[in-house]
Amino acid sequence: MNNNLKEVFSKNLKKYMERDDRTTADVMAATNASQSAVNDWLNAKKYPRMDKVEMLANYFSVRKSDLVEDQHKNLYFTQQEIELIEGYRKLDPNVRQFVFESLTTSEQISEARKKAEEYRDNYKRQAPSTQSGLAE
Repeated sequence: MNNNLKEVFSKNLKKYMERDDRTTADVMAATNASQSAVNDWLNAKKYPRMDKVEMLANYFSVRKSDLVEDQHKNLYFTQQEIELIEGYRKLDPNVRQFVFESLTTSEQISEARKKAEEYRDNYKRQAPSTQSGLAE
């Protein structure tokens, strides 16, 4: 098997283990694999059978392709974006959830402000005719 495939799988498996704060023992339990098998996957010495890839995908709630394909081949990040992502990944899972919810809330607030401004602008344009109709 192509060593690059093993390396890609190893990198992706490590990424999801780190993301979800999982250990080798957790992966062993999820896949019913031996410690040496999991270590071989992590060290890019061996590639798991597809049934194990499917178990891992289900375990990490990702697609199989997220484990077996190079996910960064077409992505480009600035150094600042990389630092933000790395910092986010180091956060406690509860803090990550709070940050995510805060960003979602910020987006909703921003959208609500835009709608309010549009409404205000539309009202200002319509106001002179409405006001003159009231004055008659």
